[in-house]
Amino acid sequence: MRRFFWLPLFAWLGVNFMLSHTPGDQFPSTGPLDLTPVAHLLLYCVTGILMSRALNHTFPGLRPWQCAAWTLALGLLWGVSDEWHQEVFVYWRGWNDSDLVMDGIGLALGNIVWRNFSPQIFIRERAESSETSN
Repeated sequence: MRRFFWLPLFAWLGVNFMLSHTPGDQFPSTGPLDLTPVAHLLLYCVTGILMSRALNHTFPGLRPWQCAAWTLALGLLWGVSDEWHQEVFVYWRGWNDSDLVMDGIGLALGNIVWRNFSPQIFIRERAESSETSN
């Protein structure tokens, strides 16, 4: 049953890959505003939420900092492979370090959102605190 928690993440990474494979000249123009950093932040925030969720349910003994570290490490590995893919295979797209920075910020933000708003986390913490207070 724990494998189920990885399916939404892999589906989302598939969407991310499809967007990444779109040639640069086929993206709609946003005028003078460059929305690429915002897009990376939002895409990787969702990735961070889904990855933290999957890691937490697959490895319930992970401490919060371990979950955050694994989310950042695995997510940035995906981000590096995404930038490399764009550089090598996608027309009018290339490697961009600022995209990786926004990816990392999005992953961290996603982990924070998961950590603070997941009902499973609240239930687990309440159970652990009631065990230690007894």
